[in-house]
Amino acid sequence: MPNYYEISPTDDTVSLRDGKGAAAFTVRYTGQRSVDTRAQVVAVEGADASWLTVESPSTKRMTPNQTQTFQVNVEVPQGTPAGRYALRLDVMSVDNTDEEYDQGPPVWFEVEETEAPPPSSFPWWLVILIALLLALLVGGIVWYLMSDDKPIITDVSLSVTPTSARSCPTTFSFSGEITVDAPATVIYRWERSDEAPRRAGIGRSRTVTLTFDEPGTKTVTGEWQLNEAGTYWKQLHVLGPEAMSSEQASFTLRCRAPGPHRPIPIPDREIQPADPRVTLDTPVIRALLIHQQGTLAIRQTFSADLDAGTITSARGADIFFQARTATERFITPRSDALIAVAGRQEIDRAGCAALNLRSDPIPIQRVPAGTYLCVRTNDGRLSRVRVDQTVGPSPGVLRITYLTWAN
Repeated sequence: MPNYYEISPTDDTVSLRDGKGAAAFTVRYTGQRSVDTRAQVVAVEGADASWLTVESPSTKRMTPNQTQTFQVNVEVPQGTPAGRYALRLDVMSVDNTDEEYDQGPPVWFEVEETEAPPPSSFPWWLVILIALLLALLVGGIVWYLMSDDKPIITDVSLSVTPTSARSCPTTFSFSGEITVDAPATVIYRWERSDEAPRRAGIGRSRTVTLTFDEPGTKTVTGEWQLNEAGTYWKQLHVLGPEAMSSEQASFTLRCRAPGPHRPIPIPDREIQPADPRVTLDTPVIRALLIHQQGTLAIRQTFSADLDAGTITSARGADIFFQARTATERFITPRSDALIAVAGRQEIDRAGCAALNLRSDPIPIQRVPAGTYLCVRTNDGRLSRVRVDQTVGPSPGVLRITYLTWAN
């Protein structure tokens, strides 16, 4: 059965504070029609369904390739036995729940040992106090509904350092501030200039949840390493409880042009073309043919950029360690990337170029330790990936050694 929804949690664990926490999920609809999409939370691994709720609205309208964010709130009662529990977000089309239905990966949370409060006689004096508080609350609600001065996000700002550079590569650092005038759970994401043409798709960075226990300002930071000259921008976009964006933080990278060509001295001797000592297999030539190489440890639900050699959730990611359930896990190409299994023998660039690279996900069971994969990255480069270690039970880590050839 085809998959109609891609469900990605922002993190594979939820931190509880006084028994409460929240898990955010990004859901992308891959079908070919407009549908009403319903999200429901499922308690797994011993969790109780009464602890879990999907924040309203749990049903949202979605069009092909559109992405929506759903949040699951966790509230564990006092006296719950300590242990490790999990939840899962399932998503379905309201008018076709039997076929257009997908399950997300498990998200875990730890419950620490607590003691249930001892029983006591009912404090009747509280009745009067509660009545007074309810009267004040009702009055406050009436005032709130009639007032134009409701608690909102009051400011979102962003700065970049440096604003210009002349060496490649350069890492640009970003510092943003989000200000609220009331306690709130804020959901935000980073947006940047290289994602602009695909702003309606899945190429955008993952959403992040920021909790304000009181009015005030919190700082968020990010980095972006670039190796090509140009003018770029990055923006801080708050999605909820209401939408607000910072000004675009623009910056410029002007790589220095290479110096004049200096020929390599050659001995004063004529070398015939058939001389076996003339070869392209030298360390210098090999270095010129390699764009990026190294090792990466990709955690479940995270992605890797084989052009930059980084773990990322941004548009430039090439492969995604996808977990639909605890046992259904895949290496999935992202955006325009393509992939194929090459076998257990080491393969060169020409061998990768000859393979039939596809956009289909590869089950993790097909790639034990020692398996080679070939990837066509989003930047059009060929990359060879070797699985260094068989992936263990969920949540697992995909450990790879990669080599990305220059174009």
